[in-house]
Amino acid sequence: MRIPLLLLAIAVAVMGTGCGSTGETDGGITDDGGTDGDGTVDGSDGDGVADCNFDPGVTWNMLGDILQMESQDGSTCVWLQREDLCPSDMICKAHPFDFQAIRIGHDGSLVEIVDPDKLSWSATHHNWSDTGEARTEDTTYVLQGVSFGQAYEITASGGENWGPVHLDPWAP
Repeated sequence: MRIPLLLLAIAVAVMGTGCGSTGETDGGITDDGGTDGDGTVDGSDGDGVADCNFDPGVTWNMLGDILQMESQDGSTCVWLQREDLCPSDMICKAHPFDFQAIRIGHDGSLVEIVDPDKLSWSATHHNWSDTGEARTEDTTYVLQGVSFGQAYEITASGGENWGPVHLDPWAP
């Protein structure tokens, strides 16, 4: 069941109808929409579908520094950057992460949060159900690991209320 869903997600991304960018990008943080003064950036590509500015050179790794995910219908996407804090000479049963930035696209709008005081990451055993939290002045976004860390669900509450939305790994 997971393979057909993954293939569908890949097909949507390749067709360009999803949240993922089909153009080249460095995948890093950009400030295209202008900062709002609270560590967030709001923006949209103007066509009703948010673009998380996915990097086609990044492949999915549940312990990766960059995660790129989108919903099956392409209406919700998440790009996040984090740093693995597990020492290279150790085997960590739960890799701790420093959550550094996130882009969340949903139904044509995009928010980018880069303020470390508005980001938190909670690691779990084998990182199977990690939780990331990102906050703006009026909305809290919770990203919850599911499927043994191979997918996530995102929920927004406060100023925006939606979810949970299931997100699968994005691939070009």
